[in-house]
Amino acid sequence: MRWTAWGECATLGIFVALYGHGGVFLSDRLLVAVHDKQAFVKPVGRATFKLAPALKRFSVSVISKGCRTLQFNMSECTTLDSTFMGVLAGIAMWPLGGDEKIQVTLRGLNARTHSMLATLGLERIITCYDRDETEEPAFVPEDEVQEMKHVAGKDETLETMRAAHQDLVRVDGGNAKRFCDVLTYLDQEIKRADD
Repeated sequence: MRWTAWGECATLGIFVALYGHGGVFLSDRLLVAVHDKQAFVKPVGRATFKLAPALKRFSVSVISKGCRTLQFNMSECTTLDSTFMGVLAGIAMWPLGGDEKIQVTLRGLNARTHSMLATLGLERIITCYDRDETEEPAFVPEDEVQEMKHVAGKDETLETMRAAHQDLVRVDGGNAKRFCDVLTYLDQEIKRADD
């Protein structure tokens, strides 16, 4: 079976490493593949607002082409921020019409990342599995994986962050209080950028 990628992807030949303090640290990145209307995503390192616009663009692309299942291999994801989690929420709540829904599954979560998702109520709309609940998530062989490369500008980043936090509030009304200041700040920044 051959995997193909959709969206603005570039072939990942070898892992890009950052060298520092005598050790090797992998840069944060988003690996993707698509096959039979299923998308496979593997965030490596920190899944934060820096990767969120790339995830959103990839998801919009594959969903518009008929993909209804997104499988996430979280085995190398060290942490999540609220923006990345909000983009996950937005994907899971994508308006398709009728009873059709996007199925989002996260496998290989560590205890910390699973707890963060649960705290914000995302387990209501996303299927989550810890590392010890399932076998190691399968992923495409390294030579067939694509790295989603997208450098978002300030405006796109701010819009992605605002939409992500609004989606977290849609998932759980309790998140409104948690992210009230963040949303106010983002609204002000977006207004300033528009002026």
